[in-house]
Amino acid sequence: MKRKLLILLLALLVLSTSLASCKGNKEIVSLKIVEGLSYEVTVGATPDYSKVKATAEYNDETTKDLTGADLTFSTIDTSKAGTQKLTITYSGFSITVDITVKASAQQPGDDEPYSVEGATLPTSIANFLSKSFSENFKDREATYKVGDDNPFRFTLTLKTWDNENDEPGDDITSYVSLSKVYLVTGTTEQLLTGTDLATYVTVDENNNTFDFTDAAVGKTFRIETRPADGVDETDADTVAAVTKSLTVEVVDAYNVYSAKELNLITNASHANIPDYGQATKTQLQMVEEFLQNNNITRPANMAGVVLHCDLTVTADDIPAGYLYSYTNKAGQPAKGLYDHFSIFYHVYNSASPSFVMYGNYFTVNTAQLPTVCEAPYAGNDINDDSSSSEVFAFDVTNEEIWAKGLSYDHSDYRTRVENIFISSEDPNSNTEQEAAKSKLGLIAFKMYLHTSDFYNVIIEKHTLSICADSDNNTINIDKCYFFNSWNMHIYAWSNNYILDELDLDNSDPSVYANYQPIVINIKNSTIAKCGGPAIIADPASTTDLRNKNSGAIITAENSTMYSYVQGNEAWFNTYGVAQMATQLLALDQPFAGMASAYSTTANFTKEFQGYVGARANLIYVNRGKNGSFTIKNTITIDQNDATAIAYTQATGGQAPIFQSSTGSTAFFNGTVDGSAPPLSSLTGDPGNPFCNPDPSLFQGNYLNIYYGGMSIMVEMFH
Repeated sequence: MKRKLLILLLALLVLSTSLASCKGNKEIVSLKIVEGLSYEVTVGATPDYSKVKATAEYNDETTKDLTGADLTFSTIDTSKAGTQKLTITYSGFSITVDITVKASAQQPGDDEPYSVEGATLPTSIANFLSKSFSENFKDREATYKVGDDNPFRFTLTLKTWDNENDEPGDDITSYVSLSKVYLVTGTTEQLLTGTDLATYVTVDENNNTFDFTDAAVGKTFRIETRPADGVDETDADTVAAVTKSLTVEVVDAYNVYSAKELNLITNASHANIPDYGQATKTQLQMVEEFLQNNNITRPANMAGVVLHCDLTVTADDIPAGYLYSYTNKAGQPAKGLYDHFSIFYHVYNSASPSFVMYGNYFTVNTAQLPTVCEAPYAGNDINDDSSSSEVFAFDVTNEEIWAKGLSYDHSDYRTRVENIFISSEDPNSNTEQEAAKSKLGLIAFKMYLHTSDFYNVIIEKHTLSICADSDNNTINIDKCYFFNSWNMHIYAWSNNYILDELDLDNSDPSVYANYQPIVINIKNSTIAKCGGPAIIADPASTTDLRNKNSGAIITAENSTMYSYVQGNEAWFNTYGVAQMATQLLALDQPFAGMASAYSTTANFTKEFQGYVGARANLIYVNRGKNGSFTIKNTITIDQNDATAIAYTQATGGQAPIFQSSTGSTAFFNGTVDGSAPPLSSLTGDPGNPFCNPDPSLFQGNYLNIYYGGMSIMVEMFH
């Protein structure tokens, strides 16, 4: 009984103590600076805290207004420039804020007196703000992107005046700045100070940098900056002239200022280079050493890169082990890339399923990179000395495929590339000798086994713009401009890599339960001028059971596509398909003859100004049995179209079959008007549509030709 009573008394004592602490002990829970605190102080100055006003908030939700006299301030060292921590205390509760100690601006060369009369933005920022330095960008309205992985540099160029000699002084790019950061929400701006500022960004006035935090990602800020010294503070016009502003959107990415930093994209080894007999290290090992030697620190969980200037990538900007030394066919020493090698190679897994390249309208120029080695060096074992490597490649690890098996979903992994110009060496020449470099050139992007979005991207002068390698691959192209490719712009290589990796090779429908063909969606874009077809869909095999469903589904909407060729371009000869072009152009004569018999005018070749001889606009070639190409609201080219299949069977595949964007389909049987007997393999009435096509066949804008096991789409001219 006594024990129970003791326990009860102890419980009551604990309860009463708890209640007393809640009701009787008033405690400070926050201390906020309201005004009067200067977050900048010049070197040697004594801080003045007399005008500081603050508010203390208590645990009972009451507040108390305070002045500088109520507060205790720690000592900061103002003998040198830099960032100091100031501790402010009231009644035992403390907060810490950053105070920038400003130094006087330094003029290069001498100590003559001067004043700052103006300031200009960095050239790259000025280009971004002008939105007109490249008219090929279809959308020029994005907010400037800034990454949070490393500090963003915003250094002005200061225009000075030499007071002693009364003349312009030297420009200054190294100085101490005086900056403000505003949080932008809609049309409202909030000046950030104290703990609010520290939540989003650390400002280093000595180095003119802004290091945004994770909390800033997805938010918009306006940075206002000017030199801290050398400015007449009493002259409002002068202050305005040296104050510059930039609105930025913070993204989860690394700020890139040099081509060497692009190696941070690489997080895996694309090829086992030691197998080629020269390097002893993997690609990733070489990258990590390269980054270390160049004082570049890889951030953890890097989700993207953002460009802040134009970049020219040279051999000095990539690990030396990427290049193979050999003696070329001319007997000269040479260095070249390994064959089918990805220079900047990024792979995804479940922990890191996405990556973004923010271009800020800047250019990555790859013209000075070496080509692939000639055969038979560095993995280039083919006989025609034509191959390629890729500048950027994005892939998914094999471990993901093994782990997920047939439930693999390529939409779980995503690449986004936006507002960037990728350029290389001009591949205009079509002579074999002058096209030698293009034959061993670079693919701009190769994408594997995932979904990728290209928005407002320009790709010019590469051997190939985008390669979709393997099925289970979706590429969305919006407001893009692909121009002047030596090869083609888009290549869809249909290869059921997942079944191959899982070693499944049968016709059981269950293995295709989650199968997706290559899907390419093009809208609001220009795909123009290349040495061969603008787009090619190519199956790895038409007989292997793994590839029985392989094919590319391509949709184009509100887009311009053209590649005017006649078959004597170097690309046709290099790949041994000159006969295809010759036969295609030869088919125009009987097609035009059939059109004339129906009192219509239609050709698929035309003479163009600046060219010699007639050319066809070769938009698309499919060398497989599956897939489709749809120009929205105009035409669908379907390899499995019932009429086309029937005609192919009826003619034994020996006659060209024409499918118009009007929907009409017919074949050419060797005569103009169909009065002669049809081909020997055809049975039926010579007056049927096989022999006498509907006149609408000649009225469409596009024509698809099934011939020689291929589907070839060309433009129709009237």
